[in-house]
Amino acid sequence: MNQPECLIKFDGQNYSLEIETLHHRFFHGGKNHYHAHPSYHYVLVSQGGCMVYVKGYKPVHAPKNSLIFLNPLIAHNFVGDAVTGVEHTCLIWQFHDENGKPAFFPLQKLINPGAESHPDFYIVSLNDFDAQNFREKQRAAEAAYDSQEPFNTSVRTFELFFLGLNLLPIIREESGKVDNTRRLITLIERSVEQRLMDAEFNVNALAKSIGLHPNYLNAVYKSARGMTLCAYLTHKRMEFARYMLESSSYNLSEIAMMCGFSRLSYFSRIFKKHCGKIPSLYRNEKRSRKF
Repeated sequence: MNQPECLIKFDGQNYSLEIETLHHRFFHGGKNHYHAHPSYHYVLVSQGGCMVYVKGYKPVHAPKNSLIFLNPLIAHNFVGDAVTGVEHTCLIWQFHDENGKPAFFPLQKLINPGAESHPDFYIVSLNDFDAQNFREKQRAAEAAYDSQEPFNTSVRTFELFFLGLNLLPIIREESGKVDNTRRLITLIERSVEQRLMDAEFNVNALAKSIGLHPNYLNAVYKSARGMTLCAYLTHKRMEFARYMLESSSYNLSEIAMMCGFSRLSYFSRIFKKHCGKIPSLYRNEKRSRKF
């Protein structure tokens, strides 16, 4: 199967997310040497536990429900517990720019581009709900990939990728104290990025997932960003739609689904309202300018 189209926009550049590994496997022990490759890692410890060795850092034990984030070219090694063994549920991928060259920016820059330093890796202890959610999304992406279904693989991999970003540690102020408003805004925006493709995702669903009243969420967000949550959600969906129309070969119905619209007619109406023209005309004009 050709690589499914998983397109990410960062810092004004387009990058393709190219899957290296989508699998889950159980093992005991492990090799006693470090290895490094130009790939990003999401690794969920879905059973048992393991030792995580990253060159230059002290070894860390990762028990069940640990989610390991690893940036590319970082020398590492995983050793499964001798008694319990370990099951790793993984997405391992590379980013390539429009010229096909690999990109090695820290994954955290997608969340906080202005930060001056980024750890080589994180190990986050997930609650049962988040761990199960990650496991289910990974299994769905893995099944689509193994079945050689490019469109379904793209959708499921996007969902898994943005879920992983959503689970990265919340940004802290330099003082070390959590800025609660900033934390909430970050959580809102990550949740929106993660669930853009979900046609049932709206402000009420967002509020329920966070555990706060929608009116309160809307007031906090509007005060911080100057727009309502509904407007922000539509803005992000239209931004993603424009990007997919310009950069992908998916048809309009598929793009509508990937942007969280179950009906093409409604997607076209909203797109025209926000972008000034229907999706097919927008795509044709953008493509004609390239030639």
